[in-house]
Amino acid sequence: MFLDEKCLGRDFAGVIEEVGTNLQEKWSTGDKVCGMTIRVGGQGTISSRILVDPSSDVVMTVPESLSDEEAAALPLTFGTAYRCLAYAKLGAGSRVCTLG
Repeated sequence: MFLDEKCLGRDFAGVIEEVGTNLQEKWSTGDKVCGMTIRVGGQGTISSRILVDPSSDVVMTVPESLSDEEAAALPLTFGTAYRCLAYAKLGAGSRVCTLG
């Protein structure tokens, strides 16, 4: 059966409340993280709590210099800028204008 599942939100930022036993070497309860879910459908990140799978979702530790709002916006904005620059044909002396 095909379910047309819709979800709101892909980016997230927050504090880890619980860590699976196979991930305890890399992540700890209380770590401040941000990232982006890659899953299609199901629960989005517009929620007070989400379940994240680091094997399929992008998860990173938040630098202390970022606010919660900046951390939540980082994955999509950084990812977009990175991909644009990766595909750009820039050479020595090239200039880039960043708006926004």
